[in-house]
Amino acid sequence: MNIRKYAQEYLPGPDEGVQAIGIKPTYGARPTRAFEHLTNRVRILAGRLVVIMLALLISLLVSSTAFGGTVVDVNPGDDLDARANAAPAGAVIEVHGKAGVGTFFYKVNKPIELKDGQKLVGDAGTTKQLGPAIIPNPVVGIEKARGVSMNTLVKAKGNPISISWLQIKAAGVGKGVTADLAGPGLSMDHLRVYGAKGPGIGQAQGVLTSSELFSNGRNASTIGDTAAGIKCNVACEVGSTYAHNNGGNGIWCDVGCAPVAARTNGVWFHDNVTKGNSRFGIRYENSPKPDLNPNDPVEALIEGNRSFGNGEGGVAVADAANATVRNNVFGRRLDGTMVHNGRKLAVILRNSGEKDRGTQRNATVTGNDLNREGITDRNLRGNVCTNNS
Repeated sequence: MNIRKYAQEYLPGPDEGVQAIGIKPTYGARPTRAFEHLTNRVRILAGRLVVIMLALLISLLVSSTAFGGTVVDVNPGDDLDARANAAPAGAVIEVHGKAGVGTFFYKVNKPIELKDGQKLVGDAGTTKQLGPAIIPNPVVGIEKARGVSMNTLVKAKGNPISISWLQIKAAGVGKGVTADLAGPGLSMDHLRVYGAKGPGIGQAQGVLTSSELFSNGRNASTIGDTAAGIKCNVACEVGSTYAHNNGGNGIWCDVGCAPVAARTNGVWFHDNVTKGNSRFGIRYENSPKPDLNPNDPVEALIEGNRSFGNGEGGVAVADAANATVRNNVFGRRLDGTMVHNGRKLAVILRNSGEKDRGTQRNATVTGNDLNREGITDRNLRGNVCTNNS
């Protein structure tokens, strides 16, 4: 048998297991094949672990790039619309205010067009509570530059998209925000949108919360057509929002209100305060629309809202099916004084019978504080009205 002897310090090779520095071993026999087999298995497992870790790292890098890997900072003096429109999909566009200025307004020459995965967010401001609604006070604003003709200030053209903490002063503009090319992942919060000729937020999708919508519908020709604080055409959610003093309706869904998988309540208007709108505080209309989505299982849940001082009534369900109107308060301001909705109507259930419009049917109106305001068509077309006071 050949026995290897070493007069120097010994460091075993890779096939001989653990390192032993400064030890002079005695070799009398070759390591058993059982240990060689174990060593090979360890190597294989280690290799697999490295592959898995590399794959996870690559996935993390790809996800980071796809969802917000780029941050674009916009500061006073920068060209906001140029910088935002040059940002890649997935970018977070952070728009900063100016120290010592209550709300700093950026003047834009072109609409800000948001792409897939982008977020447009201003510096966070403050909020105050008004009943169930949350009113934001953003420190960053957007308005149209002088001498420029624009139909909208912000256009959502992808999915998902997030817009938050901005004052959108839409004076002289058709809409503050346009969302017909967005998707169900559109999320809007802490916005003040005002002054638009038509709707403050038009063709809306997704979710709007904790916002204030006022003085929109400035062009009289848009009333009854598009004028509103916000108007949706598919099932959307509006919550904790103060919609007041708009021409037309405060909060509105019309033209089909097609179901969206992400909106499990269908159209969901909840915990809002609507007052002083020239037509209705809340309106759910023409759903489903016969020539658009006649067989869609549409529905609407209108709950927890405060509605007073609106021109034609509190909540209107017009040529629309399967609405639930519950636990709302009508005709009473938050300080307890009575300010009735127009015609002293809390809930208007209306069916026009027109061929190109849906049928109002199967409404449930329950648990509402009416304060002596009325409900129309109480027991017609499957409508059920109970436990209102």
